[in-house]
Amino acid sequence: MPDEDVVVKWIVAKDPDLQHIVRKGYTIASKEHGHSVHVKVVGLKPDHWYYYRFFIGSYESRIGRTRTLPKKNKEIDKLSFAFVSCQEYQFGYYTAYKHLANEDIDFVIHLGDYIYEVGFSNPYLPSVRHHTDEECVTLEQYRNRYAVYQMDEHLQAARAAFPFFHVWDDHEIDNDWATDTPEDWDDQTKAAFIKRRSSGSKAFYENLPLRNVFVFEDDNDEDDEEEGDSRLYRRIDLGKLVRISLLDCRRNRSDQPCTIAGPLGSEAPKANPPCPEDCPERFDETLMMLGESQEKWLLKNLRKSKSHWNVIASSVWLSQFVYDKRDPRTGTVLTDSDGEAIKLINTDCWDGYPVQRQRILDFIEENSITNFVVVSGDWHVNGAMDIKQNFNQPDSATLGAEFGGVSISSIGPWAPIMQADMDKPGNEHVHYVEGDNLRAGKDVHGYVICHVSPDEWRTEFRVVDSVRKWDDGQISTDATFVVYDGDPGTTRI
Repeated sequence: MPDEDVVVKWIVAKDPDLQHIVRKGYTIASKEHGHSVHVKVVGLKPDHWYYYRFFIGSYESRIGRTRTLPKKNKEIDKLSFAFVSCQEYQFGYYTAYKHLANEDIDFVIHLGDYIYEVGFSNPYLPSVRHHTDEECVTLEQYRNRYAVYQMDEHLQAARAAFPFFHVWDDHEIDNDWATDTPEDWDDQTKAAFIKRRSSGSKAFYENLPLRNVFVFEDDNDEDDEEEGDSRLYRRIDLGKLVRISLLDCRRNRSDQPCTIAGPLGSEAPKANPPCPEDCPERFDETLMMLGESQEKWLLKNLRKSKSHWNVIASSVWLSQFVYDKRDPRTGTVLTDSDGEAIKLINTDCWDGYPVQRQRILDFIEENSITNFVVVSGDWHVNGAMDIKQNFNQPDSATLGAEFGGVSISSIGPWAPIMQADMDKPGNEHVHYVEGDNLRAGKDVHGYVICHVSPDEWRTEFRVVDSVRKWDDGQISTDATFVVYDGDPGTTRI
């Protein structure tokens, strides 16, 4: 692109042939924002499909399709949506997006790790393709990384087929980052991270359908009724059927507990990256996954909701999962000096912040929040769990259901360990885990579709069997679970 602003024409139409244009206009693709445009179109009818196209000079974009939200007080009989996460470009092709683009759904929630900031290294298996540059640090590097990812034709097809709602996880900035703390840190790198974080968040805004400029310098976490500020956490109301609270699990979180400062940060030997189950640091009452303002906002959403289903979209697993430490080469369970299996937890998920999680769960029980569902990503495995009032007491009340989604392309070599430990004490609420088994040459990637009606919530785990060859991989439904109206918890069908 030239080092100057560019005029862009846009049109919105009722039909895919763009014959019945309902809105049109011009906007500026400014060099300040990487020549991206974010057009806020007003005057469209609620609960309608629309089609759109952009023009620059003689160039015409492909035709995109989007859908407007229904009115908040509208009774809705049904809706369907997908959620996705974790699409490391080098690990595999976007075969899942090829199939997702043809699904009959209304919208997509992307739960983060849209890009990976890492360099060329791949310690697990040969890469199928390579992106440019080393690890992203500068704004130019982040912009180039998005450009490479978004040139993928299957990703383009899915983005053109549906509206996407985006939150981030860690790799949009830096692995395992938390507020102002990078993965590998000391005083010097921590100071430099502030600038890096601003560059990554700016590129995140530029390349994705977000309403407002989203950079850290424009921070505004006031708890008000408006959603026009630069917060990433926000709410989707789909008539009276579903209220979805999209969470930001990075921007205001405390640094992961059970780690040490210095090189390797949250992956220091003390954590590696899980930590011992009995690590006392994680029970510090000051630790936050969401921060005070976002927690207050979330509880307010749940308390005031008049929707039939109450949903949290979290980039990381909410439910507890405890597993045995194993030899990565043989899978053998490792034991301590007393011969007991060494238990681990992942402190980058909600297990690292059990006090704030418990406050939220207690609030749900005390306020009788019904039809509570969590959708989550990050761990590169499919999972179906009951949400318990106390995860360490299997007979405690079941408050809802959680569905975790496998990755689009990122590998999950820990899936066999999680499958082996599903029946361990502390995991009684986990009913299904599925993911990669690299030792057996098994790829499991895909997306999750949720079909929602007043009577039931039906979740389909859609998987492709290969992402290692371009345009290869067949789609199938690996498992289906239902949550029935008024009956919290998951039922496999």
